[in-house]
Amino acid sequence: MKKYFIHLIIILISCLFSNLLQAQVTAEDCDIDQKQYNSATGYRTKATGKFSFASGYRVKALADNSFIFGTRATGTLFDSINDISSNNTKNSFLVLFQSKPVFFARLAPFSATGELLDDEQEGGDTGDTTQFKAMVGIGTAEPAATLHVSGDIITKEITTGTATADSLIVKKIVLPEKTLTFNYYTTPLGNGEVDEEGPNSPNYSPPGNNENDSIPDPLQSGNNNGSTSKIRTPFSINENSVTIGANIEADLNVNGNTYLNGNVKAGIASYNIFQVAGNSYFSEKVGIGTVNPSQKLHVSGNSYFSDSVGIGIANPKYKFHVSGDSYFTENVRIGTSNVKALHFGQTAYNEAFGYGISYIGFNASRNADNETWTLQSDDANNGGGIIWNTIGGNMYFATIPVSENGAVDQTLTDTIVKNNVKLILKNNGNFGIGTTTPSQKLHVAGNACISDSIAIGVSKPSDKLHLNGNSYFTGNMGIGIKNSGDYKLKVKGKINCEEVVITANIKGDDNNWPDYVFNDDYNLPDLDEVSAFIKQNRHLPEIPTAAEVSENGISLGTMNTLLLKKVEELTLYILQQNERMMDMQKQINELKIKN
Repeated sequence: MKKYFIHLIIILISCLFSNLLQAQVTAEDCDIDQKQYNSATGYRTKATGKFSFASGYRVKALADNSFIFGTRATGTLFDSINDISSNNTKNSFLVLFQSKPVFFARLAPFSATGELLDDEQEGGDTGDTTQFKAMVGIGTAEPAATLHVSGDIITKEITTGTATADSLIVKKIVLPEKTLTFNYYTTPLGNGEVDEEGPNSPNYSPPGNNENDSIPDPLQSGNNNGSTSKIRTPFSINENSVTIGANIEADLNVNGNTYLNGNVKAGIASYNIFQVAGNSYFSEKVGIGTVNPSQKLHVSGNSYFSDSVGIGIANPKYKFHVSGDSYFTENVRIGTSNVKALHFGQTAYNEAFGYGISYIGFNASRNADNETWTLQSDDANNGGGIIWNTIGGNMYFATIPVSENGAVDQTLTDTIVKNNVKLILKNNGNFGIGTTTPSQKLHVAGNACISDSIAIGVSKPSDKLHLNGNSYFTGNMGIGIKNSGDYKLKVKGKINCEEVVITANIKGDDNNWPDYVFNDDYNLPDLDEVSAFIKQNRHLPEIPTAAEVSENGISLGTMNTLLLKKVEELTLYILQQNERMMDMQKQINELKIKN
């Protein structure tokens, strides 16, 4: 039914032109077939198709329901059926000048599956299997889409949604050459004037510099509510990539500064402010959320990556993989904005904080006043930790306990944080636990508990405490007993050793080693006195009693000295007895001689 209706309209138009131009049909060398209800006017025009019309200079309407207006280029062969000055397409309208098509429109037949058919393939008069769709060509007489433009398009807006007065409405853009290029975008400025000058114009200013400028997606999605847009650099969309001012192939290739104030999609179906599935290359600075990027990539606002990000590496193995040095001028946060986040940032460069320069915060972030810290609460706890280093090369480790009210965030000053330092690594390699002034490689201020072996001077300890080399202890030591009292070493239990060497404390005139027993002036106790002392005290003079030994123990040095003294005294007693015995033997021998 639709086909017959269109035919009826074309017949009426043909009749109208035939009546209006009947006087000119007989113009010089015009050729018509009046039985076909066609018309021709001009010079050497020809209309042979049914209900066809030709007007102009050496143009032909050869197909049924075909119209042609214009002129053919001079010097071409008129009889060529494929001459561009001929319209041999059914149900079509062609305007051309100098054999170059300017405008072409047709009602094209399509199969039920959407395939474009030749005119001879139409499904008969019933049209059971044929559907007709309008197709328009600008600069071409062979449109391959609903609108086919061979050449540049200048429009104030391209939209797939609601149009404004100056919009071009499309459902889909097909690129036969695989390329769509914008040299620059012409749009009304905020003051109502039209700026049609490109980036080389003396009046050109970069997008976003004017108060009323806004820069949404170049191919509007209809949600801009009439806002204006500008593209001031060469812009090209190829088969698999977008190129802005550069020729290097990538999904998104930008040569020059870029400002995005809206969604950008390249190779993916979902939208974010800036989202690319594939490689991207930028030869200059890129600003996201800012019109004045100060670095190669300048992001003002939050960023989201659903997959791995590689910097300096094409195939990142991790969610964030950096090959090479990294530099951050501001704070870096890993985790979330809530509790348990990991923060990297700068600390206060002041004396109160030890001239700190950078920090890692565990649920602790430095505030903008550069004097206080905030630890967030999870409605129950608000503790955290901070590691920072100073310009002097020292590294501090502070742990912050939960405050009295752990349900709210707590804010701490630099002094409070510094007072909570538990560990420090000095620039000389000394490590302090419980002290900020370690004097040794490991300095522990307070008690230490080691549940496994300790090796000193040996790599593989064979027992709980394995020392290889000399050891020095300035205090007392207890083995098997906690309280060593005044003893440098106190052992509760047996001691098994091959040799014990006791160094006597001999001091000049105060000689306490019992060699003095053999001095001539030594007062050797009389045996009767010793006998009386033993009978009374049941122990030798100067030797401690059993009760004293039980209570106080014995000193090996003192006891050996006393025992040696008694041995020496005993030696003197034996010598005295030997002298007496020798005298008595002498007397006995003399008595034997007399008798």
